[in-house]
Amino acid sequence: MSARLRALTLPVAATAAYLAFAGAAQAGTTSISGSVPNGGCSAARPVPVSGASRVEIAVSANSADTASIVGEILAPDGRTVATGSYDTPAGGAYSVRVCSLYSSFDPAQLQYSGLLGTGPAGQPAIPKQQAQVLGTTATIITAVGGKGAILTRAGLAWFTVRSTPSGMANVVVLDPVHHKRIALVGMTMLSGTNSVLFTGNGVKLFLAGSGTNIRLTFTSRTFKASGKVVRGSFQLAA
Repeated sequence: MSARLRALTLPVAATAAYLAFAGAAQAGTTSISGSVPNGGCSAARPVPVSGASRVEIAVSANSADTASIVGEILAPDGRTVATGSYDTPAGGAYSVRVCSLYSSFDPAQLQYSGLLGTGPAGQPAIPKQQAQVLGTTATIITAVGGKGAILTRAGLAWFTVRSTPSGMANVVVLDPVHHKRIALVGMTMLSGTNSVLFTGNGVKLFLAGSGTNIRLTFTSRTFKASGKVVRGSFQLAA
């Protein structure tokens, strides 16, 4: 190889090595902590990725209702695309935030801590043992259905959920406070670790847990309620 050819080859090889290192350097976990309003969200934390990647967030807080604290993953355009874990289709300026789905048992501000992880798409970004300490598992929910009730000060609040083949959901709520029936069609369904979040029409419905131990949080402009499902049941399918 001539001296001139070697001179041209070395910078190319060095650039390739740098790019490979830069992409790999994004993998790993980071501890996070802060405060979040009861019924609100924290500021978004940037999570840039250079290619298809797993972005994962596991959080816990000083909440009386642990199912009301979720980590949301936001796309570069600001849309919430998942809770808990998400495989990005390509690189981009993703971000995460911690949200509290209102609980009447909690103070106005909650303190949270957790882990933020990135890594190869299709693989856990947070070690299973660490995620379990924070109350999460690796089960990603893809479908949900059923009818169940939680206890409120005004009596039982009933919720009926049916997911559709298109990935949306229809929800019916019987509000015992205002004695109203609320029908919500075409709710967006966001899957998480052992949880699913339905959003749309200014409403949030969050289900988390498994088997007979499922907690529900509902937030709308006129009616807020949270608690363990005490009547009926929901099937959260992976």
